[in-house]
Amino acid sequence: MISRLVVGLGVVVSLVCGGQAFAVTIPATDLDTWMTGGSIGGPLTDDFDSFSPPGTIGSIENEVFYDGVYTYTHEVTPSVNNNILFSTGIPIAGFTGIAGYSFSQSGAAGGAGSGLDFDIMEVDGFLAWVSNIPDIGWDSGESITFFYTSNNRPGMGQYNLAGFQSGTAQSFAPVPEPGSIALLGSGLVGLYAAVRRRRQQRQS
Repeated sequence: MISRLVVGLGVVVSLVCGGQAFAVTIPATDLDTWMTGGSIGGPLTDDFDSFSPPGTIGSIENEVFYDGVYTYTHEVTPSVNNNILFSTGIPIAGFTGIAGYSFSQSGAAGGAGSGLDFDIMEVDGFLAWVSNIPDIGWDSGESITFFYTSNNRPGMGQYNLAGFQSGTAQSFAPVPEPGSIALLGSGLVGLYAAVRRRRQQRQS
């Protein structure tokens, strides 16, 4: 079943973008293994924010670790049901190609507890975790921690949570390279176009 949000975004994408976005699928890494598999250093920063509009969508708690590369973690706790997408709102500067989530948390949220619970896609530098958890995503109170690694130090960026409702939050993200901000609009359109195509392929 395709959520109303994805259908709505698909209409917008169809109107705005006639071209095809190129999406790269990133193999999912288990955060639990990543954190215990070696020293990633202590947390450099931490931050807590609510998705806007405040108090209606959920919250995000962020930590950044450093041990040669920066590991950005984002614990997302929705306050609404049927969440199908978590994404970055800016291109991830210095992305190393490693991204994932906590398999144990996705299992507790109704998934298989494996790398099959989310498809991770990179489109024009943006990252998106698209839920494969049955019954349309994960629900209120079910925290899932997402992560990615970057060679770039922390600055501020934006993150998105989407399902039948959607919201945005500000928090730590790699400092963008010059010129990345110009890609913001086209990258978001491409990201949602790729998500829409992926979900439509699953339905066929």
